[in-house]
Amino acid sequence: MTQTPISPKTIEKLHNKWATLIRCKEFTSFIYPPRADPIRRVVEFLHDSQLQQKLKLDTEKTIHAILDFKGEPHVQKGELYADILSELSRELREKGREVVETDAITLLKRLEIEGYTIVLWVFGLDRMLTRVDVSILKDIALIYKLFSNISVLNFIRIYLGGEIGQALREEMVLTANIVYIPIYSREDSDYFISFMEEQWGMKVTPAQRRFILENFSGKLGVIKGAMRMVRDNPKIDLDSLLDSDQIKTRGIVTLQALDKQVLPVVYEIAGGDYKDSGEDNPIIDYLIKIGWVKKIDGKYQLFPPFMRSIKLSEETPGEQKPFQQLFAEIFTFREQRVFGIFLKNLNSIVSRDMIANGMWGANAEDEYSDWAIDQLMYRLRLRISQAKLPYTIKTKRGQGFMMLDNR
Repeated sequence: MTQTPISPKTIEKLHNKWATLIRCKEFTSFIYPPRADPIRRVVEFLHDSQLQQKLKLDTEKTIHAILDFKGEPHVQKGELYADILSELSRELREKGREVVETDAITLLKRLEIEGYTIVLWVFGLDRMLTRVDVSILKDIALIYKLFSNISVLNFIRIYLGGEIGQALREEMVLTANIVYIPIYSREDSDYFISFMEEQWGMKVTPAQRRFILENFSGKLGVIKGAMRMVRDNPKIDLDSLLDSDQIKTRGIVTLQALDKQVLPVVYEIAGGDYKDSGEDNPIIDYLIKIGWVKKIDGKYQLFPPFMRSIKLSEETPGEQKPFQQLFAEIFTFREQRVFGIFLKNLNSIVSRDMIANGMWGANAEDEYSDWAIDQLMYRLRLRISQAKLPYTIKTKRGQGFMMLDNR
């Protein structure tokens, strides 16, 4: 796996937390900031058996299942059980164990008898939850209660207040184990700058480093964009970074990912108009725990500081821009190519081979990886949702994917 470009101390703390929860067979929800991408950290962890053994996890008798629902608006119960069966069977076969069970519950019972520990890593339920649909999470909670050998680590990037929180509490799904993961620290951001300097063969000045850290700490994608501009123009006026379309677009997309209940509070804090009446305490608590807000000298402040001047009501960068230029600011180069394939095949099946050709071109046969395709599709769905583009990508099992036009 590639080096994780944040502070080793942060990674170690996260790994220790995961290992403790797995050993204790806990059901835990991790609340991440909007637009975070925790699945990469999990995959790195699962591919490092030596690290797991160091953390006192029995790698031979622990089976991991990544359940990534990829932001689908609704998932059928049958799909959940099919995914569990598929993931567990794949891992068991890799360990040399024959799998004859044909349904998830039978397999889970057998693995409990044989002394295996099962870890369900759950991603991509945000869209269902925002629709106040807690059915799949309820089914996962039921599976957890049925067996004594299961841990569930659920990753969420939305505010669990209001109607969502009420629905979760009514269905007894909202567990006591909730862990908030804030935006990256200044130390992580500083580490990331050094990582990018090495990757790009460049060196920012102390003044440039200080400016980037003071204004963008916590948002690694924004830091990368700012460093790219510094790399291309080493004498750039640093204040101009705050006015760049690229930086503003990233800020806007981040705000668009916020819950409608949270956004007005963020605006009031950013404008210095927030009055602490007590009514918004759950939202303030959420924003503090994800690192977006700090109380300084008795006043709430929004972080990173560059977010304070960005509002969705303003004319967004790119509003009058050509179609391709706007997408260039939303997607990476590889994502643009794959998104272009979906646009050309709107409402039609796009196979994995077609996606692979978009990702790797002539090297598709040698580079092909289902995992890499799944990761790109996860990010593509995420960016489409956050940018509020009028499309939905559906998974067509055994066939590929289909992008629907919602207009």
